[in-house]
Amino acid sequence: MKKLLEHIKKQQEARAEEQAKLEAQKQKNILEAERVYKLEEQRIKEREQKEKEVATAKRKKLQEDAWNKKINEGMALVENKIKKEIDNNQNLSSILKDEEARQAVILEREKKRQVRLRISREAKAREEKERKNKITQLLKTRETMEEVYPDVLSWESWNENPINKQIFLLDKDLAEDLYYDDREYAARYKRTKGSKKKQPTTITAFAPSDLSGLNVWMDADFASSITLDGDNVIQWESRIHDVDMWADMGGPDPEGNVPAKPFWGAQTAVSNAPSYVDHPSGKKTIQFDENNNERLDLGISTSDGTSNDEGWDWYDGIQGGSGKYPAFTMFFHGNMASNTMNYLLDIRHPRSLFYYASGDNTINIFRDGTHAATASISTGEQLWTFSNVESPKFITSYTLTAEATNPGMLSTASADLTLQTLSNGNDDINSSQINLSGSFTFNGTIYSTSFMNSNGFMTLGSAFIGSSHNNTQLDDQNTNVVLAPWWDDLVVESDGAQAHYFANDKYWIFQWHCRRYGTDGVKIRMQAVIYLDNHSTQPGTVEFRYNEIENTTFNADTDASVGVKGDTSALTADNPTYIHWRDFALDSNKYASGLQTSHNTENYWPANTSPTYGPGGPYYYKFSPTVQEEKHKTKIFVDGLEGSSNFCTEVVDLGNYFTEHREQVLGGRYDYSATNAFGGTMNEIIVYDRILTDDERAKVETYLADKWGTTVATRSVG
Repeated sequence: MKKLLEHIKKQQEARAEEQAKLEAQKQKNILEAERVYKLEEQRIKEREQKEKEVATAKRKKLQEDAWNKKINEGMALVENKIKKEIDNNQNLSSILKDEEARQAVILEREKKRQVRLRISREAKAREEKERKNKITQLLKTRETMEEVYPDVLSWESWNENPINKQIFLLDKDLAEDLYYDDREYAARYKRTKGSKKKQPTTITAFAPSDLSGLNVWMDADFASSITLDGDNVIQWESRIHDVDMWADMGGPDPEGNVPAKPFWGAQTAVSNAPSYVDHPSGKKTIQFDENNNERLDLGISTSDGTSNDEGWDWYDGIQGGSGKYPAFTMFFHGNMASNTMNYLLDIRHPRSLFYYASGDNTINIFRDGTHAATASISTGEQLWTFSNVESPKFITSYTLTAEATNPGMLSTASADLTLQTLSNGNDDINSSQINLSGSFTFNGTIYSTSFMNSNGFMTLGSAFIGSSHNNTQLDDQNTNVVLAPWWDDLVVESDGAQAHYFANDKYWIFQWHCRRYGTDGVKIRMQAVIYLDNHSTQPGTVEFRYNEIENTTFNADTDASVGVKGDTSALTADNPTYIHWRDFALDSNKYASGLQTSHNTENYWPANTSPTYGPGGPYYYKFSPTVQEEKHKTKIFVDGLEGSSNFCTEVVDLGNYFTEHREQVLGGRYDYSATNAFGGTMNEIIVYDRILTDDERAKVETYLADKWGTTVATRSVG
C-alpha cells in the first residue's frame, strides 16, 4: 500500500510539473504576441507621423507654388489686357471688370480643388483605419503555431494559409516579420517536440556560377587563383574560367578547349603587392596597406595565351559587347580601413571609379565626370553591391508613330490651368515664357520652360531666335529646340493660341488657330501635346493633333515643315546621334542637305480627308523616347540594404574606349597616387554582365554574407 501511495504521489508531481511547463509556455506565447502587437502599433504610429509630416510639407509647398503661380499669371494677364484695350481705345474699367471676373473663376476653382483634396484625405484616413482594424482582427484569429506551423520551410507554404495571405496583402513588412518568427519557432519545435522524423533532404549550396552572366569571380580563399611571392600576392586570378569551375559548369567547350583565365590583377613590384593573410572566419583574404600604396594592376589574357596588364575589356570581355548602354552588377566583400578616399577600383578611360570617402563615410560610383550614386556605410567588414546601367532615364532614341485614323484634338475644357499666349492678328512673335510645372526631357536635355510662336511651332528652354516665318533654315547650327506641328508663315486667327495644363495627368496642350499670311483662305487648328517626365505611362512623349481645314480655299504656295529639331549648335554635319531636323512627313533625319519644307496644305495637311486635295493623312503623329525602367537605375546596396538609386545623368559608351589609356587598378588610383590607395581587405569580387533581379541579388549577397560571416538586410528565402 505504501508503494502504491508513493507511486500515486510521483504521478501527481509529474503531472503538476508538466502543467507548470505548459502554463509557462502559454505565458511565453502571450508575451510574444503582445510584443509583436506593440511593435506593429509603434510602426504604424511612426509611419502615420511621417506620412502626416510629408503630406503637410507637400501641401504647404503646393499651396505656396499655386498661389505664386496664379499671382504671376494674373499680373501678366492684367498687363496684356490693359495694353491691348488701350491700343483699341477700349474702356480701362471694362478690362479691370473682366479681370476681376477671371480672378473670381480662378478662386472658385481653387476652392473646389481644396474640397477635393479634403475629401481625398478623409477617404485615405478611413481606408488606413479599416486596414489597421483588419490587421488587428487577423492577428487575433491566427491559430496557435503548434497547430499550424510545426514544419514551416518556405515562404510559399507559409503564405498558403488564408489568414497569412490576407496579412501580406495588407502589410508586407508585418507578414515578413511574422514569417521569420514562425520559421524560428518551427525550428525549435522540431528539435524539442516534433513527433515525426523526416527523411533528410539533400540541399545544393548556391554558387555565383548558378546565375547566368557571371564574367568575373575573384575569390581570395580560392588558393589556386593566388600567386604568391613569400606572403605577398603578385597575381589574383578570376576563378570563373579555371579548370575546376568549368568542369562544374559542364566541362570544356564543344571543341574540348578549356579557356585560359582572362581576368586577373597582378603586381610585379613586391613592395607594392598586398599581403595574403588569415581571415577571422578561418579563410584567407588579401590585405591592402594604403601606406605602402599596395595595389593590383588589372589585365586580361591575349589570344596566344600570354598576359598583359592593360586592363579588363569591360565592353566585350565583361559586358559582352552589350551595346551603347552596357549594364552590370558588381559585388565587393571586404573591410574598408579609414582613409580620406579609398579607391576600390579605378578605370582611366572612360573614367569609372568605385571608391570610399571617409569624410562623409560613403561608398560611391563615379562615372565619366559625374557621380552616379552615393550611399552611406557603416564600419567593419561589409558587402557593397553596385547595380549600374550607364545611361540616363530618357535615351535619345525615338520612335515615330503616324496614325491613319484621326483621333481629333484633345479637349481642353477640364484643364487645371489655361494661359492665353497669343491673340488674334499676332504675326511673327514669341509668347511670354510658359513654366511647365515640372521637367520635360527632350533629346537628352531637361527643360522646364517653353514658348509658343505665332508661326505654328513652339520652342523649349528659350524663345526662338531668328526670322520665325522662315522655316527653311532648320538645319542651321543653332540652339533653337523646336516642336513644329505645322511651321509656316502664319497669322494667329480669332481664337488665338493657348497653353493648357492638366495637373493630375502631367501633360500640356499647346493649341493654335491660324491662317496663312497674306490670305484669308486656309484656316487651321492644331495641337502639340507634351507629356512631362513624371507622366505615368508615356513620359517625354510629343504628340501632334489636327482638326479638319475650316474651308476649301487653298493656297498652293505654302511650304510648311512638320517635325522636331534639337540643339545643333555644337554638332557637325556627319553626326547622326542627335536630332538635327526630324521630318515627320518623310520620317527621316535631315542635316545640311535634302531638307524637306515643301509640304503644301492641299497635299500634306495631316487631317485632310478630301481626295480632291491630296492623299490625306496621316492624321496624328506621336514621337516617343526610349525610357529606362526602375531596374535600370544605378544603385548601391550596403549589406543588402539599398542606399542609393538614381538614373545616370550622362551616357557612357564603352564601345570605342578599349584601344588606349587602359590603365585600371584594383586597390588604388589609375595613376598610382598614394593619397588614394585602398586600405583594408578584399575577400571576394563578383561581376555579372547584366542587372540581376532582386531575388538573384539576394542569393549572391546571402552567399557572400554566410561565407564571410556578415549579415545582409534581405536574405535569400528557401
